[in-house]
Amino acid sequence: LTAQRDLGTLQTMIEQTSNPDDYAALTEQVAANKKVLTGLETLLRNPKSEKGRPYVDDRALNTINRAKQFLTSTYQEPSPTAEVFAELARARVADVVSAVNDYLAGDFSELRAAFAKSALGLLSQEPVPLTAR
Repeated sequence: LTAQRDLGTLQTMIEQTSNPDDYAALTEQVAANKKVLTGLETLLRNPKSEKGRPYVDDRALNTINRAKQFLTSTYQEPSPTAEVFAELARARVADVVSAVNDYLAGDFSELRAAFAKSALGLLSQEPVPLTAR
């Protein structure tokens, strides 16, 4: 969610420039990255915007919680079933981490480079003087 808010900040910065059309390519990259981040979020959990009782069995957090329930349901050694669920959770988390790392190395780094070239920056804007009332 933080990354999506950061992309929203980039979008706002573009919209507040004197000529946002000059940054059309950057705007498209921001929109594409928002879609990728939404897809990555659905690998982990259901977005908060979903209503009702959505399907969650393939979400990483659900897989972790299921394994946790099996592993903590007794004081004895984990059963073979609990071990299987724990391994499924490890594999699912590894898949999600791999997908996030691929995004960070690919689309995200391209967006960062494009943003750096755009001359937009959080501190590059002229400060507005405050007036006392």
